[in-house]
Amino acid sequence: MINRRIRKFNTDRGMIDKYDRVKEIECLEEEIDELDTADCWHEEVDALCDIIVFASGALMKLGCDVEDVMSETLKEIESRRQCPIQKLDWELNGSNGAKWQKDRNQDVSTLHKAKYKKVGYGRVTAEEIQIQQEGLANG
Repeated sequence: MINRRIRKFNTDRGMIDKYDRVKEIECLEEEIDELDTADCWHEEVDALCDIIVFASGALMKLGCDVEDVMSETLKEIESRRQCPIQKLDWELNGSNGAKWQKDRNQDVSTLHKAKYKKVGYGRVTAEEIQIQQEGLANG
């Protein structure tokens, strides 16, 4: 339902077929600036939601199903292990708000590599979809 509304937002404004990386970055930067200058919880929530709306719209313009690509991204993130030194420190002392660090020596065979595919929302041709599907089938 949310994805349909985001697609409608972009369609109503004539933006769905016009992926332009520079313009997408400008929109996201504007929302990040709003987050940076937010004076209250409501403004922070608003800015973060706007970031999601614009990022989701950009993904749609690239021909992605937002839920599918997010699922793949989360699988990739979830397959990462924490840096063992940090993990031990956190077990002993807690995280204390520190940024989680991935294990840079993790065996790559244990990592999930996101398998993104185009579904045709933006300017995606049938040929591009076929090439993408063949690429997934071949590994």
